Amino acid sequence: QYETPKGTILILHGILARGMWMMPPAELFARSGYRAVLVDLRGHGRSSGDRLTFGKQEARDLSQVIDALERRGLAEGPVGVYGISYGAATSIHLAGLDRRIKAVVAVAPFSTIRDEIPHFSRVMVPGVGWMLTDEHYQRVIDEAGRQADFDPDRDTTVESIKRTDARVLLIHGTNDWVVPHKHSIRLHEAAPDRSELLSVPWYGHTVIWTDPTGVVALRARNWFDRWMDDAAE
Repeated sequence: QYETPKGTILILHGILARGMWMMPPAELFARSGYRAVLVDLRGHGRSSGDRLTFGKQEARDLSQVIDALERRGLAEGPVGVYGISYGAATSIHLAGLDRRIKAVVAVAPFSTIRDEIPHFSRVMVPGVGWMLTDEHYQRVIDEAGRQADFDPDRDTTVESIKRTDARVLLIHGTNDWVVPHKHSIRLHEAAPDRSELLSVPWYGHTVIWTDPTGVVALRARNWFDRWMDDAAE
């Protein structure tokens, strides 16, 4: 339908998912005139890698994806990134690393794994999750950082949003029990001049992903239209 895309949008899935699960937003952005690129993040789908870094190395991977798209003439116009949950946090890490990213829509991101991993484990595996103390979780996180070569205190989503010049739309449900709404509040407060927070009443983690009312899709498309058009001028 469009001979030349208005821009290129990378679309990032959540943890334990894969790129094809993100077809609905990809189709939306494609119909809106963008080139939508579905990515399997490291250790997911058909991508290699067996150690997650919760954003640091994933951002480097994605920067290489943009390099490859540019070499093939497939990264036309401004570049944006859309992500959900783990993919949302990764999208902010990417924007903090790569100045080619002009606009981000981060749906239900976490701000730090120090806070999120203990909470996530207790919500998703309530029996075993509550058997471990906070101190045990933090030791596990320390060890994960050593093994995967990242710093859980320095390489956070909060620090990445402070570094980016991209415009970031944070969308979060107020009833999210998996990644609590407070994470997006913290991210917005870390970069109030470059971000906007859309809090969706009553939405939980799964509901905001499926987006039954279409509010996420509408605001995401408008955000990319606004900030990627500005970047193209």
